[in-house]
Amino acid sequence: MDSYTIHIVGGQTSGGAKIEPDRMRIAELSKRSGVPVPTIKYYLREGLLPSGALTRPNQATYGPDHLRRLRMIRALIEVGGVSVTAIGNVLAAIDGPELPTFELMGAVAGSLDKPQTQSEDDEWASARAEVDAALRRRGWEVDYRTSAMDTLIAVVVRMTQLGYGTWASEALDTYLDAAEAVAELDVEHALRASGRAEMVDGVAVMTVLGEAALSAARRIAHIHVSADRLDYRANEIAHPAPPDLLGREQDPGGASRPGR
Repeated sequence: MDSYTIHIVGGQTSGGAKIEPDRMRIAELSKRSGVPVPTIKYYLREGLLPSGALTRPNQATYGPDHLRRLRMIRALIEVGGVSVTAIGNVLAAIDGPELPTFELMGAVAGSLDKPQTQSEDDEWASARAEVDAALRRRGWEVDYRTSAMDTLIAVVVRMTQLGYGTWASEALDTYLDAAEAVAELDVEHALRASGRAEMVDGVAVMTVLGEAALSAARRIAHIHVSADRLDYRANEIAHPAPPDLLGREQDPGGASRPGR
């Protein structure tokens, strides 16, 4: 177990063994990452976090790579809502055999997809044809076997079943244009990485956190556009003015009236 204490003084531990300046004990790793010690131990047991460097039979130290990976795991779980199992798949791609950059990025992104149940009926075939036509208009080179493709087709199917049969013809191109612009930014950020591990981390982070950011930005935009179209004051809807100190409530026009 890692329940121990190491005091670093001038590069020495209290027991006299040398510790590299960038190494840390598990308590410090927990403090710097914001992840509780028991959770770190769980990640170690599950293989999500590599073992530390043993200094004694039951003692280990951890370095910057451990901290970076721990922060990535925390972000994927807390912000992206990714399951521990899915994170294990991502890390397997990161730690697996060397792959060309393109295949590696695809393996990481693909490990985060959620499989969809295909229904090879007429509705599914029609939706697939609409998605295929939209992609071909753009000349996109994509793998039609990906779970993301099935998800997009499933969206078109469900939209049609719910009475939004014109959604694909009216909105799909706009969604794809927005997605391409975001993907350009994501890949650019990932390719700036200095090494393979950093690049793959970037792909995972940009895929999950970028998706969360895009979803949040879309909801905020809905408030803005709805308020603009309906002539509402979005800020007052989201943050109604509280009564003033004299107990008077503010009316929508900014004047005050006696509280009830």
